Amino acid sequence: MKKFLLLLIIAIAGLTQTTFGQVVSTSSPFNYGTGLVASNTAPFSTVGGTNISVSGNDITVTGNVTMASGIYNFRNFTVDPTAVITLSGTAPIIIRCTGTCTINGTIRGVGGAGGNNTGNATAGAGGAAGGGGGRAGGN
Repeated sequence: MKKFLLLLIIAIAGLTQTTFGQVVSTSSPFNYGTGLVASNTAPFSTVGGTNISVSGNDITVTGNVTMASGIYNFRNFTVDPTAVITLSGTAPIIIRCTGTCTINGTIRGVGGAGGNNTGNATAGAGGAAGGGGGRAGGN
């Protein structure tokens, strides 16, 4: 049985309800991370917290929590059916699992409205016209 990784990259800034996710097999060149939660930002680290259960390097989200921008390493990562993870920050969120990633709940990434252009907003010049037509065929 092949192990699979949910490589979840979610860019928050400037997006409106758009998320990106990709499932890849362990034979791919992607970085699966260390599987160690000690380097993760709390509460997704060894300390856990409200609505987050920690067992070794396995994390289970049991209720509503917020996940800040960053790279997270887990051995096994589970989001229970009633749990909602709300993403925050202006950089991507990357979830790396060396084992199983089970998302039965909701991961919500809702970006704000895009900002106004502060640079030159004028359109560029059009492209050159096409070349001339072909010549008549010979005998």
